[in-house]
Amino acid sequence: MRKMMIGGLAALLTLTAFSAAANTPLDRIVAVVNDEVILNSELEERMDTIRMRMGGPGAQMPPEQEFRRQVLDYMIDEAVQLQRGRMGGLRVSDDEVNQALARIASQNNVTLAQLPEVMEAEGLDYATVREQIRRELMQQRVQQRMLHREVTVSDREVQEFLAEMEARGDLDSEYLVSHIMIGTGASDDAEALREAREKAENVHQQLQEGADFGQMAVTHSDSRTALEGGDMGWRAGPELPTVFAERVVGMNAGDITAPFRTSSGYHILKLQDVRRGDQLIVQERRSRHILIRPSEVLLPEQAQLRLVDLRRRIVEEGESFSELAREHSQDPGSASLGGDLGWQTRGQFVPAFDQKLDQMEIGEISEPFQTQFGFHIVQLMETRERDRTLDARRNQAQQFIRAQKAEERMDAWLQKLRDESYIEIRLGG
Repeated sequence: MRKMMIGGLAALLTLTAFSAAANTPLDRIVAVVNDEVILNSELEERMDTIRMRMGGPGAQMPPEQEFRRQVLDYMIDEAVQLQRGRMGGLRVSDDEVNQALARIASQNNVTLAQLPEVMEAEGLDYATVREQIRRELMQQRVQQRMLHREVTVSDREVQEFLAEMEARGDLDSEYLVSHIMIGTGASDDAEALREAREKAENVHQQLQEGADFGQMAVTHSDSRTALEGGDMGWRAGPELPTVFAERVVGMNAGDITAPFRTSSGYHILKLQDVRRGDQLIVQERRSRHILIRPSEVLLPEQAQLRLVDLRRRIVEEGESFSELAREHSQDPGSASLGGDLGWQTRGQFVPAFDQKLDQMEIGEISEPFQTQFGFHIVQLMETRERDRTLDARRNQAQQFIRAQKAEERMDAWLQKLRDESYIEIRLGG
């Protein structure tokens, strides 16, 4: 197992089900990673996490020794990333951890204050969950700084990505896919290929007979996602390897492919779910304002009264809002434009300004109100709806391509971190 991304936070209530009552009569060091150690008790806790996630003590798992090595391998990858993050001065604040916990609470229909009690009822240790989230956030931060920053995405790549999605009729679709790989590596040995094919066919037969896909992935898959039950997460069609996407597009949720071969081995896919993106229509509004800033020589009350007078001159005497804005407004960005702020969506301004516009009719001029910038009067000039779907698709495409490139480099990057570290494994026979 090579990585666990933070996008899985919604499932952490099950993923971090560490046994608080673990009985470890003899603790020992199972790995040394630079100046830190991984204890047998920590390894056992992590193994218990995966067992519980896959259905408890009776779940079908790999042979014990192989399973221990898989989990320890992940823990070593985790350790070298966390160490590199600390060396680089990276930190995850309590507020960030609290925000992640708040998302978990919301997704489980409880409040953040109720979450510790809910976790306790599920047999989870709240402090341990917090620490696991902190580690996940730190790993994400390290990857963003050290790996993702090396990835560039060109406009041409974005255009090709969108064209490929459209050609597949897959412009707004995302797929939740699980994956099992029976690896063959670069072997051309006929006997090895035959054994891999037979194993893949046997796994497929068990799946057809109702075996749990996640448990079969943990037990048999050679993929990097094996310890996650084969879960590849939500992917747009072109974000999937082409040979996967060709099979997934057109499948129904719950369908499982027959084994198929690539250069790396035999693969079995299960489509867990499909979701379609909605058209993104946003409301934009155009407004203009006059800003007066209080100062050492202009008291807040005087600034407010000045705007009362300017508003009176516009509303009662018919003077030009634009001309008065050019003459009196202290907003350097809009004064020369007659106070015009252009077309903006909600959220582009500070909350107090947005809230004022929310309450107004087209053509209305507000009474003076205050924000952190000073006192304003604002006129809502017009509103419109705009289709931002293409903009959203471009942003998503860029994120998808960046994530895919980073994932392709992940193994080499992690191996480089390991090569630069002192690692001693003491699992024994």
